[in-house]
Amino acid sequence: MFLLNSKAKLSSAAMLTLFLMACGGGGSDSTVNLPPEPDTIPEQFNFVDVTSQSTDSEIVSEPIIVTGIDSPSPISIEGGEYSINGAAFTADSGIVKNNDEVVVKLLSANAHMASSTATLNIGNITDQFSVETHDEYTRLASDLEDKESDKFAIVTQPLKGQVIVSADLTTAKFYPLNAFNYLDEGETEQVTVEVSLLGSSEKHNLTFTASGKAQVSECDAENSLIINASDIPQSYTKVTVEQCVSLDASPHPAGQWVAWLGDNGAQRPTLITEIGLNTANNKISFKPPVAGKYNLGWCPDMGACHANYYFESIQPSSKKLLSKSINVRERSADEPILIMVEHTDENLSEQQSYHWVIHHWNNEYKTLIDVVTLSDSIELPAIDHDNNYHVSLVVDDNVFQAEGSFTRTAQERLGKITTRFNTHGNYKLLSTDINIRPDSSTLAPPKIVTVIEGNETRFIGGNDEPYIINATKDSQIVFDMNESTDENQDQLTYTINQVAVDSTSGQYTLLVTRSTEVSVCVSDGFPWSYQESPCAYFDIVLPE
Repeated sequence: MFLLNSKAKLSSAAMLTLFLMACGGGGSDSTVNLPPEPDTIPEQFNFVDVTSQSTDSEIVSEPIIVTGIDSPSPISIEGGEYSINGAAFTADSGIVKNNDEVVVKLLSANAHMASSTATLNIGNITDQFSVETHDEYTRLASDLEDKESDKFAIVTQPLKGQVIVSADLTTAKFYPLNAFNYLDEGETEQVTVEVSLLGSSEKHNLTFTASGKAQVSECDAENSLIINASDIPQSYTKVTVEQCVSLDASPHPAGQWVAWLGDNGAQRPTLITEIGLNTANNKISFKPPVAGKYNLGWCPDMGACHANYYFESIQPSSKKLLSKSINVRERSADEPILIMVEHTDENLSEQQSYHWVIHHWNNEYKTLIDVVTLSDSIELPAIDHDNNYHVSLVVDDNVFQAEGSFTRTAQERLGKITTRFNTHGNYKLLSTDINIRPDSSTLAPPKIVTVIEGNETRFIGGNDEPYIINATKDSQIVFDMNESTDENQDQLTYTINQVAVDSTSGQYTLLVTRSTEVSVCVSDGFPWSYQESPCAYFDIVLPE
């Protein structure tokens, strides 16, 4: 018995020979030579199915290459359209040749988490291209009507839940967390988040709908400790790890709950929503998430709170040290910029989040990126012009702690960078600078040259050791920077100890009252690093 698969085909001549042999025939006189039949059955091809796609959108497959045929083969499709070698898409039947490149296009479902398929047939060999849409909490930057970019840049975090962005900045996903536990099953609440895309100043709103689920409260009359309103901040009721707290503000006028935590009383506006309570509900019960001192106020929109409730949760601390560092992958000028976190923790938690705030230079430092990811790396597109990126990052283990929030302000060489973070747990603050200098750049940093009146030496910037200038008390030293140079002929400005100097004169007079250190710097308006455009450093020394 001969077993034939789709590619094991016998020519007419071979079949005739087999027939003659079976009949006792054969020999040279019985052999009939016929031309081989055309081979129009290709090798099996396979499409790469895709998930997390936009709803009601045209989705194009990765290409497949037709192989294994020596004659034109029929091609047809169900559920979509195909294109051969970049030609126009069509749903009509046609023919393909060996080594032709074919892509398939279909319209994705108009519902979340739904699949659509297109079936391509070439010479009776078939495969399906399957497309599944993203879930109801996912949004794609490419869905927004903004042609500047397909990457998210700034995502304003909501008070309830959290929006996580993918490492390549193309996808944003809303996580309700516990923020909507107060909703009953069947109830919904909408959350709107403002976002912008990379390279665009246009603002967009993303709207998500959170749904209530059946909940079983861990707090009841047996394990709940009633906390009464108090005007004495030092009167903290002790709460054990097994206990819930119950607060009743119903005797007071309308308001909402506001939380302050820790010994320093830092405000934590999201505490109530993070543990799944409605801030407008005047009666709440919950188990304190971590150890520490709590002050919950029932407050109007403006003015003093109607009532304050103080308690201290006594339980084991979950605080642990996070050990991280930040690194930028070496790259060529035309490659994307990959920023990575390196971990030296002994026990790396899988629940860590990464809040990236990246400023770039556009006549002053401006926010380029402000997103939260679950990935420990982020990729920025390659750029073809000189720029500086200042990266601030908070790595957070998402274990709720009572340390409160903090603000970081950095005084940079040309302007102030301010970053504000609300921490959700144990954290590590990291930062780095990225100086982008393409090979095609024609810019060059200025060079500082300082002359001191009465001294013939020309002091050049970049000195490893400070220049020593001996002086007497109450004498004056005149620093003259007018011999500084700039290849691009830009207008130069000067600073002495980061204080601006009158650029018209290019001179600064220092009254010497004590021994001191002096840095003399020059700028052409671009934020060159100190290594690229070094200052000149002086030690002014008075006799002992």
